[in-house]
Amino acid sequence: MEKILGWIQQAAGLRQCKHRGRGTVGGVFLLHVIACDRVYFSNILKAKVAVA
Repeated sequence: MEKILGWIQQAAGLRQCKHRGRGTVGGVFLLHVIACDRVYFSNILKAKVAVA
C-alpha cells in the first residue's frame, strides 16, 4: 500500500489535491489508483515477455 501511495504523491502529482469534498477527492484518488495499477501491471507484462 505504501508503494501505491508514494507513486500517487510523486509521479501522479496528488500531493496536494485541488478538489474539495469527500466524494470528489475519493473519485480522483480512485482514478490515480487505477492508473498506478495499469502502470504496475504493464511493467510486469513487459518483464514476462522479455524473459519468454
